[in-house]
This record gives sequence, structure tokens and C-alpha cells, in this order.
Amino acid sequence: EVNKGEHFKNNGTKTFMEYAEIFKYWQQHGDVHFIRSALQHPMRVLNPEDAKLFVVPTLLTPTIMRVIYEPESALSAKARKHLLKANEVLRASPWFQRSDGADHIAPIAMWKTDNTITEFFELLTRCNVVQFHEASIENAVQSNLIHPD
Repeated sequence: EVNKGEHFKNNGTKTFMEYAEIFKYWQQHGDVHFIRSALQHPMRVLNPEDAKLFVVPTLLTPTIMRVIYEPESALSAKARKHLLKANEVLRASPWFQRSDGADHIAPIAMWKTDNTITEFFELLTRCNVVQFHEASIENAVQSNLIHPD
């Protein structure tokens, strides 16, 4: 049995694939599954000049959950720093600048389209967001987990 808090304890000590193995059977972590599949995809290239699409592997689901649902917690403060750092990395990326993010995909298991996240990660709005959620879209909208548009 996996400790559900384990994914917050990574602190950069695990490779992505080791991290992904923790969530191998968790349907709520579609972003992890998407990134793992992208890393193993037969059309993946190692030279960014040859890439037609870029996956933004930020693993934002736990971060978004903390910022939205526990805004005053210490983990939320750490999550906001993560979002700011992701924004800085994209801003400095010549590959992001090349098309202003139009060829970047950000997989997110849960998304709430208000300014809670984009306040700290403004460049996310320039990426193509692929959202995953274990419930139907109708249920997610009714639960205010996602915006109806």
C-alpha cells in the first residue's frame, strides 16, 4: 500500500519514472500517466529543435489542490513557489518563446479555471491544457471542479 502523502515527500530525490510508478494504478493522476506515456512514445525526440510538441511536465495536480483547497497551509506556500518556478522556466525557454506556448501541452488531472492558479503561473494560459478527471465532465462542472466552458 502506498502512503498517499508520499508524493509530496519527493523533494527531487526520485526520477520521474520512479515517481510515476507510485501512481501506476491511480486513476486520479492522469497527468502522471500522460507524461509517462509521452516519455515512452515512439515519436519522442531528444533534440528540441526536432520537436513539434512539448509536454510541460509540472505535475500540477497536487500543487493545484493545495493552492485552491488549503490556501493558508505551509504546503500551499510551497505549491505557489512551484507554480512561480514553472512560470520562470517557461519564460526562459527558447522553445516556449518560439511559438509563445502554442506548441506546449500541460496535462493536469484537475483544473479550476479561475485566477487562483494563473495568478502564479500566468504562462500556463498560453499552453494547451489537457485535463483529466475521474468523474464525468457534468459532475465536475456541478461540483465546481472545472469551468463549464
